[in-house]
Amino acid sequence: MRRAAAALVLGALLLAAGTLLVLAPVAVMVRYAGLVSVSNISVPLGAPVDKLPPAKNFIDELVFSNLKEIGVPPSPVCDDATFL
Repeated sequence: MRRAAAALVLGALLLAAGTLLVLAPVAVMVRYAGLVSVSNISVPLGAPVDKLPPAKNFIDELVFSNLKEIGVPPSPVCDDATFL
């Protein structure tokens, strides 16, 4: 999404690289006549997030809560060779 240009169209639709699906939050800032407004916009995938691995630290807690919020289930655990 960082490489794609985001644009607000028709007041409420966010187009990103030609599609309406934006999983990661996108920050939008609008400036007009000396006024500034900022908003974070995302369209949740909506998939059920039933199984999460146990959180080992506060970063895991933040990531897992974000995955639940946007409806993206985490990938299964893999071995090091597959990861690399």
